Amino acid sequence: MTKRLVDVDDHALERAQAMLDGATIKETVNTALREFCDRETSERLFEHMQKLAAADLGDPEVMRGAWRDRRSGRGAATGARFSYAINGRLPYS
Repeated sequence: MTKRLVDVDDHALERAQAMLDGATIKETVNTALREFCDRETSERLFEHMQKLAAADLGDPEVMRGAWRDRRSGRGAATGARFSYAINGRLPYS
């Protein structure tokens, strides 16, 4: 853990400490940072899930292209109509 010198909004700190039943400043700031990151991650995951739900997975034409063509040995993944990423990166890149 690194010590940092920062200016903190006293009113916001007091409110946060009250919500955390009088936690120390350190506990309050660390909890707030963790909760913010957890919420942001959850929101991004929810948005990603919404995109997946909106995909054309019920479209037989799309799904035909999603399965490997056994005769040619080529998969359709190289020509997929959709791909999703979080933070602009593909999941496995």
